[in-house]
Amino acid sequence: MTEIINSATDIHAGTITAEAITADLPIKPTAKTVNFRGKEVTLKYTLLSLQRLEEQGVSLQDLESMSENVSVTMLIKMVWAGLCLEFRDATLDEVAGAFDITEISQVSEALSYALNSVGK
Repeated sequence: MTEIINSATDIHAGTITAEAITADLPIKPTAKTVNFRGKEVTLKYTLLSLQRLEEQGVSLQDLESMSENVSVTMLIKMVWAGLCLEFRDATLDEVAGAFDITEISQVSEALSYALNSVGK
């Protein structure tokens, strides 16, 4: 619901909130999310995610030794596993095809954010 600003007095009196002013503006994705199937999603890593990664040949040791130079295949698997809580039917191919090369930076940032948030 958008409020109407009646006068400058409303702004100075604090009756108009930032939420009211920005209520109709489109929501921009943050570096913490990826857009998958038209939805902004925060990647999440749970035991289910780790199990799915193991099934794809990625061990916990692989994750611990993962450096800044991650292969595209590993990136796809990591994003796929991070999406598995909300999209259990997603496939590796679907995830690989869902992101354009111009989105790699945002996907990497979302992945980094998610991994750094585990256990916090």
